[in-house]
Amino acid sequence: MGKEIILSANDLCIGYPDKKGNTAVHEHLNFSLRKGELCSLIGPNGVGKSTLLRTISRLQPKLNGELTLCGKELETFSTKECSRKISVVLTDKSPIGGLTVSEVVALGRQPYTGFFGRLSENDDAMIQSAIQSVGMAEKVNHHMAELSDGERQKAMIAKALVQESPIILLDEPSAFLDAASRIEVTQLLHDIAHTQGKAILFSTHDLEQALQLSDQLWLLTGNGLCCGAPEDLVLNHHLNSLFEGKNVFFDKNNGTFKHTTIYHKTAHLTASNELLLHWGLNAINRLNIGQASSEQASTSIEIVSETKILLQKAGEEKKELKSFQALAEEL
Repeated sequence: MGKEIILSANDLCIGYPDKKGNTAVHEHLNFSLRKGELCSLIGPNGVGKSTLLRTISRLQPKLNGELTLCGKELETFSTKECSRKISVVLTDKSPIGGLTVSEVVALGRQPYTGFFGRLSENDDAMIQSAIQSVGMAEKVNHHMAELSDGERQKAMIAKALVQESPIILLDEPSAFLDAASRIEVTQLLHDIAHTQGKAILFSTHDLEQALQLSDQLWLLTGNGLCCGAPEDLVLNHHLNSLFEGKNVFFDKNNGTFKHTTIYHKTAHLTASNELLLHWGLNAINRLNIGQASSEQASTSIEIVSETKILLQKAGEEKKELKSFQALAEEL
């Protein structure tokens, strides 16, 4: 049985108003967001990812079509009702450096506490639970200005959690994070979606993490929106459309984008294991040398270990090299 659809679009048109009326960015968009799934929105810069997120969060109006939340048209919800259904975490750094983690997370209870913002014992318990669930219990009394970018992002996710909304939208939550923090934050979102039944949609340029941890990929390009399981989009060649006409292709064998290169030299490279083969090919490709068969190549490279590399050039004696640096200098 499929997971419950909480938000869906039918023939949706998104864009923005201008002096001439409305300018459409995308038309005829169709998608569904389900509870308990992590969904990654990927696409080139300027394609309209933020516009789509802002439309779903009702920060800007749709231009046409249907956008349905919990079976009702999104535009029929009051602002308060909408804030209880959808939490939004934006990339922009808010001027909240003087607030503590606990105070920032408490702001997520505003849809329930009313104008004066008085917190009950239940509110306090939810705030502490959310802070603990994102691994920030030891930082609860630290000011936001004292935190790393990754810790700030976790605090903002905790704020979204105490909002008790079934949907969480995030606009590039890993944009300013180092590699370790990007992995940690994406894994956190994955765990929240699966353990708390949240429908989480976030835009990202970190395709590697999106492929590994997302239940759904939304691929937005100039040709529209394509949605599906990561494996389906990879094997059906949809990811090649990300950088059409830019001499870049998606290598589905290892899940990375590569530059289309015409090699002017070739070599026949072998290695004693897959790890050495991978980095050996990385080394020669970096030097603009392509892999070829032993019959076609005049240079032979055998990687026995990371400190024993045998190089044989046509008409020369075989050399034993002790590092990839030495191999690069010989080639």
